[in-house]
Amino acid sequence: LETLPEDIGTVSTEEENTGEDAQESWEYTLDELTQMVVDYRERHGLYRTQYVRVDHEDGEMVTFQCYDVITDEETGDSHTATSDWYTISRYTAAGYDLNFDDVDLTE
Repeated sequence: LETLPEDIGTVSTEEENTGEDAQESWEYTLDELTQMVVDYRERHGLYRTQYVRVDHEDGEMVTFQCYDVITDEETGDSHTATSDWYTISRYTAAGYDLNFDDVDLTE
């Protein structure tokens, strides 16, 4: 009979650490998150703004502004009209909107 190695069926420490640790350290790019905000708004039947931009970053959290630029045809003056703000985690793509309602961009 052939003798099986004692460690058969076990997972090495390196393999154990790659799963959970890799998931925790993986993050969405700003471009991916920006597109996910656009897609989320579309899936939920929300107004499609002209622009979605990164307003600022604070650690793992990224705040996005969804807005339009409104131009007065007579004067040429313009201003932004914000429809919503989203503060989203780079790691989970979840966070909250302007009203502090929970948002998960993956749903």
